[in-house]
Amino acid sequence: MLLSQIVEVSGRVASTRARNAKIAELASVLRSADPEDVPLVTAYLTGALPQRRPGVGWRSVRNLPPPAADPFLTVGDVDSTVSAMEQLSGPGSASARARLLAELFGAATGRNNVSWWACSPASCGTVRRTG
Repeated sequence: MLLSQIVEVSGRVASTRARNAKIAELASVLRSADPEDVPLVTAYLTGALPQRRPGVGWRSVRNLPPPAADPFLTVGDVDSTVSAMEQLSGPGSASARARLLAELFGAATGRNNVSWWACSPASCGTVRRTG
């Protein structure tokens, strides 16, 4: 499932006060997700990363690359990249983590795909790219 789909649904859920509309949006995106993506979709919709400590701080997101023109970043792409960042340690890990993060954000389209970086113990905080 494309990450942009989750971000769009999240935006629609946030923009309405109607509980039934929120439920319908969430149910729709969960029904359309492949079964193996449902745990990731659920996590991202709740603003959480499945990984505990990807080791990314504010300094890592200061110089983001230009966004991708078209959405192609999947929830699986995000999950595997953040998992790879979490596994890094030792000398050179900070630069490797920064490279992976830059690749991830470079694969995201403007504001549609990077608002997933939610405020949680697993992430550095909310990052929102406008554009």
